[in-house]
Amino acid sequence: MKKIIKILLVISVMIILFGCSDSIEKAKENDYNKYDKESYALSKIASGYAELGKFKKALKIAYSIRKESPRSQALSSIAVEYCKAGNFEKALKIANSIKSDSYKADALSFISQTYAEANSFEQALEIAHNIEDYETQCRALSIIADEYINEGNYEQALQIVNVVEDKRRKSKILHNIVNGYTKDGNFEQALQIADSIEDYKTKATALSNISKGYAEVGNFEQALKIANSINNYQMKSRALSKIAFEYVNAGNFKQALMIADTLRDYKIKHKILSRISGTYAKQWSFKKALEIANSIESPLEKARSIMKIAQEYVSAGKIKEAKKIANSIEDEYIKQKTLELIARPEKQKTTKPEKRRKKILIR
Repeated sequence: MKKIIKILLVISVMIILFGCSDSIEKAKENDYNKYDKESYALSKIASGYAELGKFKKALKIAYSIRKESPRSQALSSIAVEYCKAGNFEKALKIANSIKSDSYKADALSFISQTYAEANSFEQALEIAHNIEDYETQCRALSIIADEYINEGNYEQALQIVNVVEDKRRKSKILHNIVNGYTKDGNFEQALQIADSIEDYKTKATALSNISKGYAEVGNFEQALKIANSINNYQMKSRALSKIAFEYVNAGNFKQALMIADTLRDYKIKHKILSRISGTYAKQWSFKKALEIANSIESPLEKARSIMKIAQEYVSAGKIKEAKKIANSIEDEYIKQKTLELIARPEKQKTTKPEKRRKKILIR
């Protein structure tokens, strides 16, 4: 009996001890959570003071935070706000004091970017090269490269490309350099850079932009050559559609129609046909305009095209013809809208097509 009582007592003590141990662990956990929440709350308060420009108060609170991560977060925010206020020296000092690599990198990246935007490229590069986090460093260098491109300093941007190892970011920088050269009309240099782009889709986009650039200056032969060399169908279609529109602007409807016939993207194709139809209508070549409009398979685009032709008939004083084609429109809303416009002929001034073409060119 005594042995049984002893055993029961031992079991009871063990239960109490284990129960106490569990309670102690829970208490520690609650204290830790409370301490954790308090630290992050103080971090947000410090950041708030920094945003208001009250840096002394912000720093005092930040340095009072015992937990490393929220303290680093607060200091990073304060460094950024100092930078926005133009105090780069203080911003750098705080940023370099941050122990967390990620928060330190974020602060330094922001300072580097701000220097670059102010065209202080030497300081920007120096800070960027000191960023230890690889991804953040690549991002900072990419931003500096973009600022160089905005300034037309493509050679300096190319030097950054040689430093950046990330294929995606490198391709993006090269793509932006290509766009810069294209806008400047330096197509040969743009092509040379485009050929060095490794990312397949980015290269296709760059070539598409060069093709569009050639089309804008009327060099259709080169524009078509580049467009047809693009392997990405979407980018190729965009380039060809631009060439077609430029052909329309140049009055070469035959070439524009030939390109439209090669496109599988019916949405783009219908827009090209609609533009050709509208241009014919503005020249009062109504038979040709209707012929093109009726070849459009999209009911909505077709209706819009016929509406434009009807408006041009009204401008030419041919109200009867305008009503006839308006009634042929299948889309009820556009049909009614067209008939309403025809019913207000006094607002439509008759202008000879020769004068209209001059007005179009002035725009």
